[in-house]
Amino acid sequence: MRYAMIGCGRIAINHIQACINTNMELCALCDIDLDKTSQLMERANLQDTGAVHKYTDYKEMLQKEKPDLVSIATESGSHAEIASYCISRHVHTIIEKPIALSMQDADRLVELSEKYQVKVCACHQNRFNPAVQAARKAVEAGRFGKLSHGSIHVRWNRNRDYYSQAAWRGTWSHDGGALMNQCIHGIDLLRWMFGGEVQEVYGQTRQQCHPYLQAEDVGMAVVTFKNGAVATIEGTTNVYPGNLEESLFLFGESGTAKIGGASTNNIDVWKFRDQNEEDRSLQNLKEATSNVYGNGHTALFADMALAIKDNRKPYVDVAAGRDALELVLAIYKSQKTGMPVKFPLTGFASVDMEGTFTANKDKEYTSQGKGYFVHPSSQIDKGVLIGEGTKIWNFSHVQDGASIGSGCTVGQNVNIAQGVRIGNDVKIQNNVSVYSGVTLEDGVFCGPSCVFTNDISPRSKYPKGQENYKKTLVREGASIGANATVVCGHTIGRYALIGAGAVVAKDVPDYALVVGVPARQAGWVCECGQKLDGSLQCMGCGRNYRKCQSGLEEISIF
Repeated sequence: MRYAMIGCGRIAINHIQACINTNMELCALCDIDLDKTSQLMERANLQDTGAVHKYTDYKEMLQKEKPDLVSIATESGSHAEIASYCISRHVHTIIEKPIALSMQDADRLVELSEKYQVKVCACHQNRFNPAVQAARKAVEAGRFGKLSHGSIHVRWNRNRDYYSQAAWRGTWSHDGGALMNQCIHGIDLLRWMFGGEVQEVYGQTRQQCHPYLQAEDVGMAVVTFKNGAVATIEGTTNVYPGNLEESLFLFGESGTAKIGGASTNNIDVWKFRDQNEEDRSLQNLKEATSNVYGNGHTALFADMALAIKDNRKPYVDVAAGRDALELVLAIYKSQKTGMPVKFPLTGFASVDMEGTFTANKDKEYTSQGKGYFVHPSSQIDKGVLIGEGTKIWNFSHVQDGASIGSGCTVGQNVNIAQGVRIGNDVKIQNNVSVYSGVTLEDGVFCGPSCVFTNDISPRSKYPKGQENYKKTLVREGASIGANATVVCGHTIGRYALIGAGAVVAKDVPDYALVVGVPARQAGWVCECGQKLDGSLQCMGCGRNYRKCQSGLEEISIF
């Protein structure tokens, strides 16, 4: 069976190992960041012989590779779109949780799987844990008698480092909060064990310890099932200092069970009125796992392969994923409305929660009364000066002693090192590190992922110290294109323009346009950015220039 992976991030290694364990043919990996495909190969200890093809476009991959089965493990907000495309191309699909972030998308996936007769599996691998299987077997055998009540407790930890690994984490449009991401496996188990049919839920969510997120970090809910049983849900990423437990409790008139451990992989309590020999062997069962994802992926992949071969539904089908999502979204809606939510749930999505925790966030973090904006996920060290009207966005770090002028914009994932000087009205796009020794004058533009350096011959073993870093000066109004590199020790002149991807290894004159590797001059540009012709007159704004020792200088024509 030909298998391909779409999305090569944190969880992908579990899918690749399950593919290998079930003797599938791994034909392709796809990620918008091609480096992640190579990193995944290394993590899986696979030789990069070229047999596994790498793609950045999943549509191209499907067309060329024609896999029988794919896994989707991209950010949650893209699951439904990618899955819909795969299903409509008759490709069997495993979707990481949650399968979607809206009821409309989830219901659509169920419809498409039936329309195209494609096997679609929701990746709730904990259903295959031996402890969970034992509990399910006891439920199906009626050994609990009438189920009275139960609960799921997901008491985990996720810190700032985890959320800063990807900008989509903790957002309503691409992830959701603790209930949607970390706790949905346990919520799936609870609903499954109690028969699946929910009457109503009342929930409360809060953002207590992660103010840099949009979504919740703790949620509590009371669920009423149509069979009369009641249950509670507790899910959080606020437990100090690390993951504590994921525990499922089941209470019936003739049986009690607690499935515990870090991810419902142990049997902590196992008591039944009709106790038998097998029960004694199950008491205190402890499954060894290397992480909170458990060992269930291999069993899930094996079941999916058999479902395709035998033309039956997967053990955890797309409808199961839809039901888990429905319960999470209903809790969200209950928080939003302050009222219990009746089932079935229709027409609700995670994005309907946008703004839920904004008031608290703005009060505590927006400007702190100092006239500038710092996103809650960013870190500003002591001794930093920031001018009025400056905005510093997600997951950025400004180190001690740095100064930033007024009216600046600092994008996502930017590092501004110790002692850096940045003038007024500077714009620094995403993924830029401005290292010690760099000075940016007023009006400078730094494109996405452009690179500064400060050491011409770096050695990890022989650090030179900040006092020996070479200086780089970017003069007023200069622009540096995306992915360009500026070798340290040079000056970029006023209103110069560095082309995307260029490597600057010498001084750049005022108003010069430089491109290529190494960067070479390809003409002159006006202050407004327009390329100048041989007359050195700007056809856009009418400015006139003449050559001078520093490059060009503007002249007045009367």
